[in-house]
Amino acid sequence: LSPLTLLTPVYVLEEHISLWQAVKKALRLGMSIWGKVVGVVLVVYIICSIGQTIFSLPWYILFVAKAMMLFGGDAADLFVDSWIYLLLTYLAALLLIFAGMMVNAVLYVCQAYLYGHAVEKDNQQNAASDY
Repeated sequence: LSPLTLLTPVYVLEEHISLWQAVKKALRLGMSIWGKVVGVVLVVYIICSIGQTIFSLPWYILFVAKAMMLFGGDAADLFVDSWIYLLLTYLAALLLIFAGMMVNAVLYVCQAYLYGHAVEKDNQQNAASDY
């Protein structure tokens, strides 16, 4: 279903188009540049996943530390229940959410670029067939 990757930019960027028309157009445009869609989206997704993993590590480390300390005993409860730990966890969660949103933004920009490329290629093919 990789040609359907272009569904979001087709539906958002085209004027006065229904969802079914957007699906048909995304399939038509996506099939013409199928290899590029798969390659670019795969590479960008891998890069974005690595970045999101790096930015989500602080929250996961704090979460695992709290889980380990809760199994450790009563002395550990003082640290994981402190306001400093809760503040660090909150800030790490904000970083995790922000990184997730930025990854989605990068992926949507990549899809929009691919949509522009597909439309340009489609316009060139249509212009060549007119002659």
